[in-house]
Amino acid sequence: MAKAKAGTLKLASSMGFTVAYRPASSDEAVIAHSFEDDIFLRDVPEYQPHRSHIVLDVGAHLGDFSLLLSRRVARVYAIEARQETFALLKTNLFLNDVTNVIADHAALGDKNGYTQLYLATEGESWGDSTTFNFNGSEERVPSLTLERYLFERNIPKVDFAKFNCEGAEFPILLSADKLTLSKFETMLVLYHCDLVSGGKERMLHEKLGQCGFTTSTRNQTESRGWIIATRS
Repeated sequence: MAKAKAGTLKLASSMGFTVAYRPASSDEAVIAHSFEDDIFLRDVPEYQPHRSHIVLDVGAHLGDFSLLLSRRVARVYAIEARQETFALLKTNLFLNDVTNVIADHAALGDKNGYTQLYLATEGESWGDSTTFNFNGSEERVPSLTLERYLFERNIPKVDFAKFNCEGAEFPILLSADKLTLSKFETMLVLYHCDLVSGGKERMLHEKLGQCGFTTSTRNQTESRGWIIATRS
């Protein structure tokens, strides 16, 4: 991370964790709903962490959710596309001496190779998208399909996956075959129809239903919400 950026970082403490973040940015909101105020596990009671579990955190951001689960599961695979945010994710794993979280700088999608990551507006530290061009800054990042990622990391089963990837949930899941999705037990998919041309919530429900999941929707707004998918 550039020195100018590094100089603006601050540290927050919660539940014995130390988290580096960018002040006066969206990082502050992320930390506010993390750790003891975590919104993901609270609102998805269908999933209960276990010491033997494997978790996939797609759109890991600062690593707050990965850190929280690091004390409760066997391993977390944390994927973050933006280079600057990925550097913070790695920093936070180091600050907390976490060894059971594997961090990868990549964007999951429907192709292998590279893709453009369109960065959110100035002052925003989340919301970067591979599916919506904000007409601002962008960067080129490695891209993998879900199938390829599981293969390269040799992951035979995922007990819980959180997809918070600003529109990329559509190409990731709609391109995944039935065998790939059969490796998942429970998913939380934060969908963003406004960031995907032609993206409809029902498309994700139909795909997941065809692959053996029972789905429901929570925290729904006009174009966004959460889909909870559990193995039928």
